[in-house]
Amino acid sequence: TVLSAMRRPQLICLGLSHQTASVELREQAACTVEDLCSLQHYSDIQQPHSNVHEFVLLSTCNRFELYAVVAEEVTDPRSALLAFLTASTPVDPALLNEHLYMLVGMDAAEHLARVAAGVESLVLGESQILGQVSRAYSNAVENHTLGPVLDATFRMAIRAGKRVQAETSISCGSVSISSVAVGMAERVRGSLSQQ
Repeated sequence: TVLSAMRRPQLICLGLSHQTASVELREQAACTVEDLCSLQHYSDIQQPHSNVHEFVLLSTCNRFELYAVVAEEVTDPRSALLAFLTASTPVDPALLNEHLYMLVGMDAAEHLARVAAGVESLVLGESQILGQVSRAYSNAVENHTLGPVLDATFRMAIRAGKRVQAETSISCGSVSISSVAVGMAERVRGSLSQQ
């Protein structure tokens, strides 16, 4: 049958984070789902990026990640997704490629769950990231770039993030970069109420 002859798609995360790239490079690489949608036409198999079946873009101040499902016949998903990204950004593909990380399959899904839980944040347990993951998911729904694989993956990650925040003490204490900065300033300068 046609279904049995179909190959399984690949779940890929291609990204930059505070661990791999400067703020300047992350800002240069940033684009929107709408930018990528202008390249993507799911109904026309002749489009150059037709092997990208679904995608979600997670863009925050500390990370820029493209979660995508690509056809299994794509032998070099890193290059295919790099071309997909750089078609709508001014950044040099070679420079971007030096700083990108790529995760495949379950590694990509586990990474997303860790991101949603705040484990991969610059400040451990940062609570804003869960809302940012949820917004990225909603944006993909609104732009019709979500399919069954990423729908299930993002739902799982959001559930995991909520559970980690509810059942652990990960988000106790300073949970944002600004709160850490204020805490450090108060330790050095004392009370900042008159500053």
